[in-house]
This record gives sequence, structure tokens and C-alpha cells, in this order.
Amino acid sequence: MRYWMRLSVVEKESLFQVAKHYVELKDDTAPISIQQYNSEIEEAMKSTDSGEFYTHAQVKEMSKAKRTINSHLYFCQKYGVKGHLDHLEAKGIPSKSNYKHWLLGKISFVNAIEPDTAKIFPEKFSTINWEF
Repeated sequence: MRYWMRLSVVEKESLFQVAKHYVELKDDTAPISIQQYNSEIEEAMKSTDSGEFYTHAQVKEMSKAKRTINSHLYFCQKYGVKGHLDHLEAKGIPSKSNYKHWLLGKISFVNAIEPDTAKIFPEKFSTINWEF
């Protein structure tokens, strides 16, 4: 009780919020029937089989691929393909002899997984002048 008396009003409210959250979590973890458990498992399996489920690693890879594609497209549009490849070589990154196909492969990868999000990439790709 002495500890409670030394707390400020803000600290007391914070502890109440933590306790309230814990009680809400405890209510969510109530036991369920075996039928409900099995139906939840079947539903999860259906969403996994239909391709609606992504692992954390896949989401992280998609985000990284989208950022990579976006930056390559931006710099190719801004400086031209040759200027962008020269810049990459100056940074010590070997330029790809098949750069156009490499970038198109990255776009296809993201487009296969997230077609709604990646639909701008082919449009940007088509605006680039690939002669250098």
C-alpha cells in the first residue's frame, strides 16, 4: 500500500491501463471447444492454400524488393540507364550486363505476389529509354 501512495496520478493511470489490458487478454484466451478449434485450423489452412497467407520473411522480402525496384526505376528515369549504371559502378557495385531483364524479373516477382501494389512498376518500366 505504501508503494501505491507514492505513485503520481499519471503512474496510477498507467498501471490501471496495464491491468485493464491484462484482464482483456485473459478474457480472450478462454478455452474453446474442439469443434471451434478445428474449424479455425481448417479456415487457416484454406487461406494458406489459396495464397492469402504470407510469412514474415516473405513480407519483409516483398518490401525490400519494392523499395529496390522503386529506387532503380526512379534513378533510371532521372539519370538515364547509362548514368544510373555508371553511378552503381562508381560505388563498387558491378553493373549487370542484363540489367533490363534483371529489373523486369524483380518487377515480375512482386507483381506475382502483390499485383495490386505492383501495378505501377510496369508503367514506370515502360517509360524508360533502354538504349545506351
